[in-house]
Order: sequence, then C-alpha cells, then structure tokens
Amino acid sequence: MKLALVDNNASMLSKAKEIIGTSEMTETYEVGVSQLDQWQELKEKVQKTFGGVDLLMLNAGIAPKSGWDDVEYFRKVKIS
Repeated sequence: MKLALVDNNASMLSKAKEIIGTSEMTETYEVGVSQLDQWQELKEKVQKTFGGVDLLMLNAGIAPKSGWDDVEYFRKVKIS
C-alpha cells in the first residue's frame, strides 16, 4: 500500500515519516485541509506522485489523550 499522510503540523509529519520509514511508497504533505486551495493542490500532488487514490480516509479534529476505558472520550473531540 502506498501512503500519503497529511497534517498541518510539520514536526509531527516529520516524526511520522521517521517511524514509518522513507520510501517511494510513503509521502507526507503539510496541508491545512480546511483551505480549499490547499486541498486542490494536495489532490494534484497525490495524483502525480501515486497515480490516483483507491482509499481515502479523512480524520480531522483535536482530541484530548484518553483510553478505551473513558466512555465519554469521543464526546470530547473538538472539530476545528
């Protein structure tokens, strides 16, 4: 599987790339996905690099650290 990992936090993207490893199968992109112009640029870059998208998973939000035992956890998520 090829992975295009997107976030608006460059330092976290860098850490993720270190953990995942570097290869032509993984690319990171610093993008504010709420900005439509950046979203369009991202689409074009991903299509150019990977040739298209077979699976798109979107998960944008900020959540406090918690665990499975906190039943109210998912109600604390803040969408920005």
